[in-house]
Amino acid sequence: MSFGVTHLASQQSPSKVSLVLSASAPESVAVNAELIIGIRITNISGDSLELVVGHHGNLPDGYKYIVRDEKGDLLPEYPLCSRPIPEGALRRPCRAPGNSRRGSLGPGETWTTAAQLTDLYRFSRPGRYTIQVSTKPEGMPIVYSNLLTLTALARPAYHHAYYLFFDGTPRSCEACYVPLLITADSLEEAAKGADKAPCVLITTYERDSIWHNDGIVFLAPGDIEVAPRIVHFKGQQYRYQEIGSGEVLRLLENPMGTIPISRPILPNATVPGPTLKDLISAFRGSK
Repeated sequence: MSFGVTHLASQQSPSKVSLVLSASAPESVAVNAELIIGIRITNISGDSLELVVGHHGNLPDGYKYIVRDEKGDLLPEYPLCSRPIPEGALRRPCRAPGNSRRGSLGPGETWTTAAQLTDLYRFSRPGRYTIQVSTKPEGMPIVYSNLLTLTALARPAYHHAYYLFFDGTPRSCEACYVPLLITADSLEEAAKGADKAPCVLITTYERDSIWHNDGIVFLAPGDIEVAPRIVHFKGQQYRYQEIGSGEVLRLLENPMGTIPISRPILPNATVPGPTLKDLISAFRGSK
């Protein structure tokens, strides 16, 4: 996390100050999945603004959130410190550790940050939600963002898993990173469907460890060729091979594997999917 407005420290007249606040989010997430929204604040005045910026935990300071369900009712806050904890674990503080500092937002400049909204709210029911962000720098009126619409999708019951083997001439170590595709229905059934099938995509290193959890991706029926067992995905062609629950669990329960590799920080999934814990539970139930 990076910036969040806490108050205005500028000596400029409030009448000369003008800010634009905007927010962004994925169109859909799975129920109870992690949700991170993007926040942008832009100075459209002719003056520089001296602002105090900071964050605590995964939430930037100085912002409030208006979250409503599909009935228009406000969603109650459910901070991490209020949630049940495993036996023996420490309860999280309601105000997470963080920091703040002063910064100058020049004319025309934009600051961006992100808020992990699921640290404050729980999207536990399928349906449509609206989200709006607001901030009130000292000496200025409240500024509101655009209205976001989010759909929380019921979690499919995942029972099938496939390794995808690159079908072409690999560039560098492209073949080392073997995708694991986890689906609710078999790919053969998905090929007969009318809609895109939501799948969990996990990139592995040599099928030994998890390189990155890429979240939810969508496969159209036309992306699957059943007879040659081919999947067309992200502009590439792969041969798919179904694996049993035992092999899936070996990977999910030991995500670091046995081969030592460096792991750079990679961007979060565009549409977050189930946690490894959820997937482990699903495949234990299918053994």
